[in-house]
Formats: sequence, C-alpha cells, structure tokens
Amino acid sequence: MDDQLDPIRPETSVLRVSRSAAGELVGLIHHVRTGEKRRFEGLAQLNAAARGMARRNVIDTGTGGR
Repeated sequence: MDDQLDPIRPETSVLRVSRSAAGELVGLIHHVRTGEKRRFEGLAQLNAAARGMARRNVIDTGTGGR
C-alpha cells in the first residue's frame, strides 16, 4: 500500500537572519533547488518572499507542491 502513495518532495530553503540597528529582522532566504535568493526586511517581507518562492516553484514545476 505504501508504494501507491506519491512521495512528497519538500521545498528546502535556507534562512539567514539578523537584526537591524532598529531591532527589525533582516536577512536572506535562499531556495536550495533553484538557487533563487531574496532579501527581506521585517516579518511581512519574509512572509511575502517565502510565499512567492513556494508559489513560483509550484507553478514552474507543475507539481502542485510535490
């Protein structure tokens, strides 16, 4: 039965985070498979960058996240 399930291939990203002089999170998110990198300042930009990368990679590969 297990051999009938589609294996799920996780999206792997590396997140490098530090704090700005103002105390805000800043950094870089790097998608391992594609090499895409995006800088961010603050949680809102981090969220947008991660969502954009995931959405783009699903569309580009046509895998629906798999």
